Formats: sequence, C-alpha cells, structure tokens
Amino acid sequence: MAHTSVSQVENCRRAPPDESTVARLAQVLELNASERKEFESLAKQGRTHLGLRINRQTPQAIAQLIRDIAMRGRQLTPKQIDAIRRSLEMTMP
Repeated sequence: MAHTSVSQVENCRRAPPDESTVARLAQVLELNASERKEFESLAKQGRTHLGLRINRQTPQAIAQLIRDIAMRGRQLTPKQIDAIRRSLEMTMP
C-alpha cells in the first residue's frame, strides 16, 4: 500500500483496505497477536461503519456517495446532515 493511499485512508478520502491488504499490512508491521487482532478489528469497523454493503450491482455514483458519507460521518455536523437529508428529500418523489 503506497504512502499516499495510507494518507488518503487516514484523511477519509479513500475507503479502508480490504481484509487481505490489512493482513499483509499487519505482517509487514510485524504486529504481535493482540496488536494484529486490534488492527484487523479497527479496519473492519471502518469498512462496515454504516452497516451497508456495496456490491457490484450498486450504481457507481451511489456507491461513492455511500462511501463518502460513511467516511466523513464523524466529521459532519448535525446541520450538515440535515442539509443532506433535505437535499435528498427534495429530489425524491
């Protein structure tokens, strides 16, 4: 994983790595068993933050929107969340 990719994940501009990448990172970092377990748990939390699964049938634009909201969710203020909700409600029949 390139250092720019790590930075993007840390700054919520990129989705967290998949399980195989996390396992390789843990190996390269030479984590002990308890560190590895915590590392994998934290990575999994990031991937399932909203409890939503994005699959191949999900339209690309919707998948990216879900990822963006999930990764920035902790940074959004209640006012910003309400604005997003109102915007969605205006566009839905």
